[in-house]
Amino acid sequence: MLTATSFADMDRGYAIERRRRDVTM
Repeated sequence: MLTATSFADMDRGYAIERRRRDVTM
């Protein structure tokens, strides 16, 4: 459970950062 939560959070953060970077650039 903890692993799944951590993975989901990491994936979400990565997706948000990638989208933000694309918008900034």
